[in-house]
Amino acid sequence: MSNLNFSKYFISNYPLIRKQASDNVRKYHELIANTEITFNEIFEKIASTYNLSETQVNKLKEWELEGEKEWKSISNYK
Repeated sequence: MSNLNFSKYFISNYPLIRKQASDNVRKYHELIANTEITFNEIFEKIASTYNLSETQVNKLKEWELEGEKEWKSISNYK
């Protein structure tokens, strides 16, 4: 993760950052677009707020998808 140069603040607060980005995009959709949010929109919000590179964003997406698969396999979620 160090070669991606995430700030210490970003790393320490990522769960909150991820939730806030999702909430902000959801509010926009509820007020303006009246549509469901997308995975990419959440990460676009994080990228714009924290000035992340495309490489950083792609890695965050990859980690989240890996975590989701792991959680589903552990919980037998289908």
